Amino acid sequence: MTEVQVKKSFNVDKALKQALGGGLSGASAMVVQVATLMPLRTTMNYQYRYGTSTTEALKTLFKDGGIKRFYSGVGPALIQGPLSRFGDTAANAGIMAFLDSNETASKLPVAVKTIGASVASACFRMVLTPVDTLKTTLQTQGKAGLPILKARIAANGVSSLWYGSVATGK
Repeated sequence: MTEVQVKKSFNVDKALKQALGGGLSGASAMVVQVATLMPLRTTMNYQYRYGTSTTEALKTLFKDGGIKRFYSGVGPALIQGPLSRFGDTAANAGIMAFLDSNETASKLPVAVKTIGASVASACFRMVLTPVDTLKTTLQTQGKAGLPILKARIAANGVSSLWYGSVATGK
């Protein structure tokens, strides 16, 4: 009787190293992006919330607190942005390396592997939804944002911070 050996194990260490490497570069890039594009993101989120033109949003935000107002929510953005990008790039690199480390899984079509990486990334983003909620509320409400969130939690519970998380994960 001949025995055929098939490599069935996954190389978790290699997958983690590749995920960490990809994740750190993505997170670093996101810190720069948050620092430079925060005023634009605040303006856009304000427009989405209130349905104003860009000019109207810029005038209102500036009147509400000057340049500093455009950076409302920068703390949560510096947490959420890099962590989200880390999760995206780490999930992609890690899942691909994990699947490629197994002889059987490595033969899966790239589309199937990509779906796996996308699901992992979406789950990571859903975990970060409360930080995104805080950031967006501060961007659109300014100083009134924290009391609004506290009232929402008091009325609906902590789970209300995850409202919309399924859409965020997509």
